[in-house]
Amino acid sequence: MNKLIGYLFFILTFAAVLMLNDYASFLIDLYSLLLIFGLVFGVMFLSYGTYAFSAFKYISQPVTSQKEFFLAVSFFDHLSNTAIIAGILGTLLAQLALLSNMETLPELFPATGISLISFIYGYLVSKFIFEPLKQNVIRNAKIGNINGLIQLHIDQNNSLPNGFVLMGFAAVIGNFVLLFSSFGSM
Repeated sequence: MNKLIGYLFFILTFAAVLMLNDYASFLIDLYSLLLIFGLVFGVMFLSYGTYAFSAFKYISQPVTSQKEFFLAVSFFDHLSNTAIIAGILGTLLAQLALLSNMETLPELFPATGISLISFIYGYLVSKFIFEPLKQNVIRNAKIGNINGLIQLHIDQNNSLPNGFVLMGFAAVIGNFVLLFSSFGSM
């Protein structure tokens, strides 16, 4: 019940902020949503097959063996990493399309913001959906001795998306540098 209240509170707060600031039309991009969820669920089925459905049961059901724990945690880590990577991929594809079709400099300003929406979606899906689900698995674990190898694997899984997040923020900073440099030449 607490999870449902948490998700409802998050969604209602996010919706209220969007409505009060009139950002809803800007932040809703069906291309980006399709890309993020299509890639995440496609990779989920490619990587885990039929186990993908059984991993979701450990969100609320206790894990009793190290093997189940390892598989469930790595499953949600994998989905979290995939969401971030899909967001970066969407941003890069949008920027390639933007730069290849741009004819005048004023077109760059609104299109740059739109190209970053995929990154925002990927990051939000990763951090607000899959990371809490992974934390539920960890919190519900009923294992006496979780060995260091599993913890090392979890840490290694988190190092890859952190690098991609830095790359995404570098793309954002690069966009702002490009915008400010082109703004001065107008």
